[in-house]
Amino acid sequence: MIERRFSVHVRVYSEVMSALFQAGEVEKALQLQDKIIRRGCGTDFLTYGLSVKQLCSKGKIDEASKLLDDINQRYPVPGITL
Repeated sequence: MIERRFSVHVRVYSEVMSALFQAGEVEKALQLQDKIIRRGCGTDFLTYGLSVKQLCSKGKIDEASKLLDDINQRYPVPGITL
């Protein structure tokens, strides 16, 4: 039997996170984001943007702010701070 392995693209994870947020499963969505990072799959600005937007819409401004700090640390842009 031939074993096939593939890596799930970050966009797929983003779609699952989006569905979790829409279903009100904020904690599960954030846990999935942590899992993506731990697995080394990386995240992109779409994933972070989705999380920040949903956290803000749920009134979790402090968590959104912490996430913005994380983005700034992971993806520093010279001369620009978030």
